[in-house]
Amino acid sequence: MEEILKKLVDEISSLATEGREITYSKNAIGITTLLFCPLKAEFRQQHPEIKTEGPEIDDGYFFEKAVKQAATNLFGKRTLIEPTIPYESPQGVRIEGHPDLVIVGKEKVLALECKAPNFLFSTANGIGDSILFCKNGQTVSISPHYQLQARIQKFLLQKHFNNKEIVHYIFAKTLIRSKSRLKKVYIFHETQTAATQQEMEYMISQFLNEKSPRYPWECHYCPYKKHGICEGKAVTQQAAAQTLKEVPPHLKNLTESYIQAHTTLKEIEAMLKEALPPDTHIELPLNGKPTKIGWITRTRYIWNIPKLFNTLGKQIFDFLYLKPRATAALEEAIQRSGKDPQQFREKTSKTTWKAL
Repeated sequence: MEEILKKLVDEISSLATEGREITYSKNAIGITTLLFCPLKAEFRQQHPEIKTEGPEIDDGYFFEKAVKQAATNLFGKRTLIEPTIPYESPQGVRIEGHPDLVIVGKEKVLALECKAPNFLFSTANGIGDSILFCKNGQTVSISPHYQLQARIQKFLLQKHFNNKEIVHYIFAKTLIRSKSRLKKVYIFHETQTAATQQEMEYMISQFLNEKSPRYPWECHYCPYKKHGICEGKAVTQQAAAQTLKEVPPHLKNLTESYIQAHTTLKEIEAMLKEALPPDTHIELPLNGKPTKIGWITRTRYIWNIPKLFNTLGKQIFDFLYLKPRATAALEEAIQRSGKDPQQFREKTSKTTWKAL
């Protein structure tokens, strides 16, 4: 019985991908090839039998199919399904974008890139509508690589339809949290700005020269690693800190927006501190959970370590940890005893995000 049911799932996956075939001209690459590990493009040519599979992939394809059919029903011949939109780079690379859906009007061109992620974080708690309109990552947190893909598509479309206004949306069907429950909604996230030619050339240069993943999670989901084709690669790291002038334009824009938002946040926080009386706080819902903002009084204990040691003995070490700032003093104490600190520790490195 299990084998029969597995065949049913296989047939569902076949129906999801039926009729969906994107072709590229010789030596051309797609937008997603720019966004992710360049090795995938090579493996895709060498091993066409290996596919990315899973229920979330099937959901995405079924959603695409429904949107394309609905648009064709409404707009007929004006609807272009995954048209080839090219860009010729001075570096000798041809990029071919394939937006899921393009509707050509007299003065405007509407483009949709369809997504069906499992879940998106949202600040739209308590909404009653099943359709959300948003932009600039507001209301709903759209993945950065989705947004970058959309900006590249808009850049290509502006060059291709240079006499028309380009309106671009990421069209998503997904779960968000509404009050205390999950709710499935349609989301139209407007792509406000197109990628610049500088950004395009920077990403193409990366594609040509840096054969490694762009995101830490890529190898975990890569079908070529799963099939033993690739052992995995380290994510491309910056060798040293960069100034704001040195980073690519899209990173500079994001960083400047981040700094501006942080400054605004600090200003509002200062006003809240002044407005709220001592020992007063506000409880408000944030992402569906009650969160406190204001003056919070917490009890803190300062333990007498020698007394605890006299009572608990070695058991005390189950409850203590070494303060990072005390590392140098500890090393000196070990060295004074005639020992090497390396005998007492292992060295590991972990890259983490540091906010302002």
